[in-house]
Amino acid sequence: MIRIALPKGPLLGETAELLQNTGWGLDDYSKNARLYRLKAEKFPGAQIKILQDKDIPIQVSVGNYDVGICSKEWVEELASRYPSSSLVKLKPLGYGGRLLFAAVSPDSSFNHVRDLLNCNKAIRIASEYPNIAQSFASSLRLRHFLIFPVWGGAEGYPPDDADVVIISADNPEDVARRGLKPLQQVLYSEAMLVANRESLMQKDLAGVISSVIPEIKAEKAKPVIEKISPHYTLPRTSTQDAGIVRLALPDGHQQAHVKKILDRAGIEISDYPSSTGKRRPTSNIEGISIKVIRPQDMPL
Repeated sequence: MIRIALPKGPLLGETAELLQNTGWGLDDYSKNARLYRLKAEKFPGAQIKILQDKDIPIQVSVGNYDVGICSKEWVEELASRYPSSSLVKLKPLGYGGRLLFAAVSPDSSFNHVRDLLNCNKAIRIASEYPNIAQSFASSLRLRHFLIFPVWGGAEGYPPDDADVVIISADNPEDVARRGLKPLQQVLYSEAMLVANRESLMQKDLAGVISSVIPEIKAEKAKPVIEKISPHYTLPRTSTQDAGIVRLALPDGHQQAHVKKILDRAGIEISDYPSSTGKRRPTSNIEGISIKVIRPQDMPL
């Protein structure tokens, strides 16, 4: 039996289109899918499951699945820590492109990655890609650094809780819109076809692999940013001051419940929940610095 892992989330739409064009005949691979186990007319004996994008490289590497489609950023996140794993990169698929950037607060004295080398204190790096962050810091030969893994929303951490973040964005302007100053592009990511090394040797995966690869579009030129000008018009963020109370509010489905509690207490929070993803709302009470983060990261 061939076991295949397909992504949910941002890659789902274009992956579904790709596999439809190859004639897989998947029964219900869509964002509204009620079941996570699929059947394919082209491969009736295959076991196909929809997984979180970030979990697919791990599941394929340990042999729970033979073949998978996932984002390169999560492939590199695994490979950065386990370079000898059984995950094999077969082919970029030409869609789902996005960038990973190293970024800092607009008030930061860091304007280029080389400025990090001259820092005499430990540099705090927050990211949902901790292994890529570790490789980034090691490649720069930073003398002192600390990596803080987060579940997401890393852009909300500088300058109070991190000096540098590694985040996913469309371009430098997108980083600036989130209230950060981009330092350098760290990685170009796109959808990738991956496989388990042992499965490639022991199973006949030729039919599955060859059915996908001929449909791959001509490879698009990958955006490469050699230098990023620090002269962006960015919103200013206040630095941490004595006497300021720092309040962490959750993002996600808990926001509506928290908003009701705050309203009953007479605490007005502007733009929370935020339709634009704003992570630093303001309050009608002076002396409060508010940040919206993932509930899983609050213990940190």
